Amino acid sequence: METIAPTDQIYKGQFILFEGQPHNIIEKEFVSPGKGSAFTRVKMNNLETGKLISFTFKSGERVDEIEVNIVEYQYLYADGNSYNFMNNETFEQISLGKDLIGEFIQFLKEGENYLIVVYDNRPIGLKAPLKIQREVIDTKDAIKGNTSNTATKKATVEGGYELDVPLFIKVGDRISINTESGKYVERAN
Repeated sequence: METIAPTDQIYKGQFILFEGQPHNIIEKEFVSPGKGSAFTRVKMNNLETGKLISFTFKSGERVDEIEVNIVEYQYLYADGNSYNFMNNETFEQISLGKDLIGEFIQFLKEGENYLIVVYDNRPIGLKAPLKIQREVIDTKDAIKGNTSNTATKKATVEGGYELDVPLFIKVGDRISINTESGKYVERAN
């Protein structure tokens, strides 16, 4: 089911039909210049192709908002460029291509549950969590005497992702990572 929404009511995370294809709004900026009409500038992800595009909607235009379902699936394994998931309730298995998962591929972990976006009874993307927790599997010990608050060191977490962490983090610690920036957030419990 589609609903028509004015462009001044577009929001980040909204799903719309644009040029006949489903898109997800990634960024939104409403601009009201001193002269001329207001407009809404957006960045959106084409959920069919995975391409990121920018577009400017004029004030008063309308967009077709689409209804999607968000279904929890367990990540099973990668097979070439296909990433396989299983619905925890129906045990149905689906595959998503690299383009539909995006940068989050580096954080996928077998056995974890993720939210899959379903439109028109077919999976069209993965809704990545903002933060994830991973165990540190490799890092160097802090050097004695280095007490700077901003000092960092390299660490590798399960799955092979490498990032900068504070000096007090050691192998075996669980840390939270921001999936948008790829940066350390905090030590997890």
